[in-house]
Amino acid sequence: MKLSEFITEKINYSATTHDKNQHDYVLGNELEKTAAYGKKTIVVSNVSDLDKLDQLRTESKATALYFYMTQALNKSKNPEKTFKEYKKAVKHFLDKKVLCTLDIPVEFADKISDLSKSDYFIANIVIKLPNIKSLNSKAAIKLQGDNFGDSNGGVWVTNLKNIMVKSNFTPWSKYNKDHGVDLE
Repeated sequence: MKLSEFITEKINYSATTHDKNQHDYVLGNELEKTAAYGKKTIVVSNVSDLDKLDQLRTESKATALYFYMTQALNKSKNPEKTFKEYKKAVKHFLDKKVLCTLDIPVEFADKISDLSKSDYFIANIVIKLPNIKSLNSKAAIKLQGDNFGDSNGGVWVTNLKNIMVKSNFTPWSKYNKDHGVDLE
């Protein structure tokens, strides 16, 4: 199969949409400011056929995979099963020494410490804060474990204004240059 057979006509189509016709894979440069920023990346919204994904990765010369588990969980009737499928897929590509980002809701973050041992793994932990700009300048983010004195040794706190700087921001308009890819 040639890569040209995979590229669809939906040039301005993004995996970040909630469209029922969402592509399984989206090819483009990584936009979010992670360790994979700027790398040719395949955004993965379906982990059902890892061999086809690997073939697409090879033919497209993508150097990174972005597993969009957060989106998959939004549609899942069995979140634990979805998590296990995505974790297995990430592990498969980490074993091949492929740079993998797992877009993961904060409530699953404590279940990926084994993946974090790989130098090829990036955890992109999603914390949803709708209307964040409506909070005042004193709003802060606090990272902590479950209890006082837990394994984290303390807490980390910073004002939102330290996080919400231009160099950390990716506007939605940047995502419209993705190329949807359907494998059948």
